[in-house]
Amino acid sequence: MKIAIESNDGGKTISDPFVRSKGFLIYEVDEKNIFEKEFRVTKRLKSAIFENELDDCNAIISRGMPGSFKEELEKKGKKVLITFCSSPKKALNIFLTDQYHSQIAHLHS
Repeated sequence: MKIAIESNDGGKTISDPFVRSKGFLIYEVDEKNIFEKEFRVTKRLKSAIFENELDDCNAIISRGMPGSFKEELEKKGKKVLITFCSSPKKALNIFLTDQYHSQIAHLHS
């Protein structure tokens, strides 16, 4: 699974929702490991979505985006996490923990 985290500073922090991001830190995750893959430079969040620059990613983590962007990503089958956290690693762990709990709840329903 690939997860994209919106960032302005090469992936040190998650972009403030009121500042145009410069790209996405891409993580690759398997059952046991988290690998930092790359920092993918993009023109804007809108172009990343509508020009399919994130098509290889399964999920997007951001500190905020217009509802229409979130809807478009979800239509493309992406999971979207909006977080108040500025740390990419903390937000990634929150996302993965939530996914783990969702899978367990689904198995028991």
